[in-house]
Amino acid sequence: MTDLTERLQAAAGAAIADERPSLAHEPARLRGITVELRIANNGAVIEGGCWVERATRPIRGDRPTSAGSA
Repeated sequence: MTDLTERLQAAAGAAIADERPSLAHEPARLRGITVELRIANNGAVIEGGCWVERATRPIRGDRPTSAGSA
């Protein structure tokens, strides 16, 4: 199981590293990232991807955000 965990961590790290330029651009608007890994029956990572989610305007730490507000 440890081997699988290590492979998943490495694949997720590589997927996130591919998004480094996007993550560095306007970090105040960063809302989250999604990492998707496709795994074979034997535990091998077949494919991976990472998507960056951004807010429409900067998120301020002193202002609470509510779901559904625009």
